[in-house]
Amino acid sequence: MDEFDRKIIQALMSDSKFSYQQLAERVNLSPSACFRRVHALQDSGVIERFTIQLNSRALGYAVTAFVEVRVNRQDQEQVNQFKSMLNSQREVVSCHQLTGNTDFLLQICTESIEKYTQFIEEELLSLRAVRDVSSSIVLSEIKPYSPRV
Repeated sequence: MDEFDRKIIQALMSDSKFSYQQLAERVNLSPSACFRRVHALQDSGVIERFTIQLNSRALGYAVTAFVEVRVNRQDQEQVNQFKSMLNSQREVVSCHQLTGNTDFLLQICTESIEKYTQFIEEELLSLRAVRDVSSSIVLSEIKPYSPRV
């Protein structure tokens, strides 16, 4: 990956709707060179897919929280049920398995604090695998997620 690839990635991260002509002008390459490079980045797996970024508040999701979950690792079937439940819940935006004292870190988005409480009590804490839950409600986003290139 060279500086042109980095510029292409940064441009596409800011607006993935650029035409190859617009992208070429932005990174000082020809449209055909941009086309080849974007496809090479896709083929190598650097670019997995093109997507959109949604504003959760504009969609009605007023509450975002990060939830630390500790599970009972003695029963792998219960842990698998926990993972399966996460994939089926629209409130779960992301889930990361961690090292250390916390087993999983969830990002949860809901319409209200009441809906958040309902999700925690009825979905998360109802699972036998879940030993402990600790939540932090997001007050504001200072820097959005953006991988370094």
